[in-house]
Amino acid sequence: MNTAPCVWLDVSRNPKDACVSSYYHAFNPFKSGWPFDAWASVWLQGHVSFGDWFAITKDWFELSQRWPNVLFVRYEDMKSEPAKTIRCIAEHIGVAPSDELIDRVVRSAAHRAKLTIPQLKLNELLVCFLLLIQVQG
Repeated sequence: MNTAPCVWLDVSRNPKDACVSSYYHAFNPFKSGWPFDAWASVWLQGHVSFGDWFAITKDWFELSQRWPNVLFVRYEDMKSEPAKTIRCIAEHIGVAPSDELIDRVVRSAAHRAKLTIPQLKLNELLVCFLLLIQVQG
C-alpha cells in the first residue's frame, strides 16, 4: 500500500494505437483533412500539442521505477486483465480491495458501457472503480 501524500497514475498505450487514436481524437486531424501518413510523420517527431509520446512515456516509466507514488499502467494490460489492473491501481491509491469489489468494478463498468469485458474502455473501469470505493469508504 502506498503511503505517499499524493499518487500518480500514468496509463500508456502502445505507440501505434496512440498515434491512430490521436489522429481521430486529438484536434481531429482526420476531420481537418490531414492524410494519415502526414499526421503519423508529425506525431512520430513529437511536433504535436501534447508533445513527444516517446519522451513522455519514457519519462513516466522511469519515474515509476524511482518513485513509489507513480504507477505506470499499460492500456493493453487494462484491456486484457482488467481485474488484475484495477487491483493494482486500488492498492496504489491505498484501497485494500476485496475480490468482490474488483468483480463489481469490472461488471459495473461493462454494464455502464453496455460492453463485454474484453471491450471495456479504461475510463469506464476507472469511473466505476471510483464510484464503488466511495460507496465502500
